[in-house]
Amino acid sequence: MRNKPFLVKFFLIISVFSISLCFAQEAIVVSNQKDKARAYLKEFCSVSFPLYYPKTYTAIENVMASIPEDVFAALTNRRRPVLFTEYHTVGIGRFANSSEISVLPDDIPAFQEGMTLIKLSTELEGVDEPQAIEGVVAHELAHRFLEHAHKKTERCQREREANRLIQTWGFQEAFQLAKVKFGRKEGEKSGCD
Repeated sequence: MRNKPFLVKFFLIISVFSISLCFAQEAIVVSNQKDKARAYLKEFCSVSFPLYYPKTYTAIENVMASIPEDVFAALTNRRRPVLFTEYHTVGIGRFANSSEISVLPDDIPAFQEGMTLIKLSTELEGVDEPQAIEGVVAHELAHRFLEHAHKKTERCQREREANRLIQTWGFQEAFQLAKVKFGRKEGEKSGCD
């Protein structure tokens, strides 16, 4: 009986250690996808985003790090990657501009099956709620994941499908914020009524 307190302490320590290890493994998985997202974006995201549009870049990074693993794998397949670039709505750049996405000699070949180019407005940077930008980014990624460019479905149906999908990915709040910031305003027609 004298060893009972020792055994209780021993099992308590082992239990705490095991639980801590589980949380550490969970953090490693999340960190791993965030690291993968950062590496991917260094290669497939316009260099202008981190330099001039940090809110938008952070939103892209957060979405890529948070989408389900199978979605991340599908969207980052080098044979048909998703590229992120900006489009300008003010200044001389609104008439014409270019974005550079470089391929280095050591990079693994890419684009054998094409690509998806997600063009994000520079006006997104002015949004006071960055999570709304995440809603926009997730929505555009959902269109790609659902292969909407290759389906003959009605436009409004595609928009609704993308909206529903991002909510299953965990972007409910971002969707609501994007809807308020960028959605149809009262009195405007959307074409989906």
